[in-house]
Amino acid sequence: MRRIFPPEILSRVVHSLAEDAEEDIETLRTLAITSSVFLQPCRSIVFHHIKLDDYRNRIRLHPDSDRKTPGEKILNLLNSSPWVAKYVKKITIYDCFYTSWLANDLKVAEALNKLNLQQIKYFVLHRGFNLPWVLLAPEIKAVIVKICQSSALVHLSLRCTPLSLLGVVRPTHERLEALNTIVNRDEGIKPVPRSQSLSIRTLRIEHTRHLDENIDWLTNSDKNDLRLDALEELRVHTTNEGDHSCVPKLLERFATHIHTCFDIEGCTSLETLSLRVDATQPDFTGGRNCLHWTSNFISRISKSNVVRIHLFLEWELSDAPGDIENPTSLFHSSVYYWLRTLGTAACNAQKFPRIQMLGVELKSRNPFEDDTPHIERFVKQSFERIPRPDLVTVKVLPHTLVATLWH
Repeated sequence: MRRIFPPEILSRVVHSLAEDAEEDIETLRTLAITSSVFLQPCRSIVFHHIKLDDYRNRIRLHPDSDRKTPGEKILNLLNSSPWVAKYVKKITIYDCFYTSWLANDLKVAEALNKLNLQQIKYFVLHRGFNLPWVLLAPEIKAVIVKICQSSALVHLSLRCTPLSLLGVVRPTHERLEALNTIVNRDEGIKPVPRSQSLSIRTLRIEHTRHLDENIDWLTNSDKNDLRLDALEELRVHTTNEGDHSCVPKLLERFATHIHTCFDIEGCTSLETLSLRVDATQPDFTGGRNCLHWTSNFISRISKSNVVRIHLFLEWELSDAPGDIENPTSLFHSSVYYWLRTLGTAACNAQKFPRIQMLGVELKSRNPFEDDTPHIERFVKQSFERIPRPDLVTVKVLPHTLVATLWH
């Protein structure tokens, strides 16, 4: 008699062969036809994620106007193979160009409504700047709201989209990415009463111009029923001094007893603090103050249970060639001082008694040459002078001369 392994073991075999389904679809398809016992586990990975995107067609020299739209492709798939719907747990919609394909693709709503939207766990909706929500067809807006209302939804990522969509999600939601999201507009999205407050565990928020408005919206209890006291990971991308002054509003929502505006001692669950810093971007006066602001930000935290601090430092030194290796230059001494001050503040055992790691990632955005080795050497020398250099790990990201389109 033939013996069949338990489904859990078969699933582990499939996952070990293709941990990244998007990079190894062919391997999974080949495995699925080798034996019927692998068919269901392979399908559950291949069709776990549906992605609607017109990126490849848009970047062509001559886009094909007769090409099937993303909505038509998914609709054809679901009509020919309706069994696919039961496997879909993640939906991604990329509409990031200066003109919107989503606004004109009415098949999107028809296709997505064929899925079991109540089992969607992950939803990513990223749109481009100046693509108004109001111009989307009512059917498309309605199906987006339905996805956000999934009783299984745990992760929501929004870009250039109304943050008021957060008002319709269920209490199961735990992870939020708010990237250049839109607030303070009447987008016609009515909040839905929840049985309990929405408790966010992971929050990533960034905005190039209106971070303060987004933070005001998140921390305003009159606009949303949101709890941040269970937050475990916070990522904030600040771009100017005003942003740094409004971040404490988020931190104040963590703590039950506030002593200073940077006191996050009451946030006992917060273990990872990640900061992305444009280390060398000059302001309108020519000053390079981002490291200064960041070191002050960390220095003013009174006490925290944070275990890991991650710093992602971006460098653009094309307007200061050679200065980073010239100890007598004002640029070198200023950046060196604030980088060392930043490392000292992050490794302060009195403020962070549980601190175990200061992870530093470096990325050069120099459009003319790869100055990454100089930056790496400079950063390592700066952190050698802090009280706990053993806590520092430095990772260098590869330099790219040609900028790629961010999705």
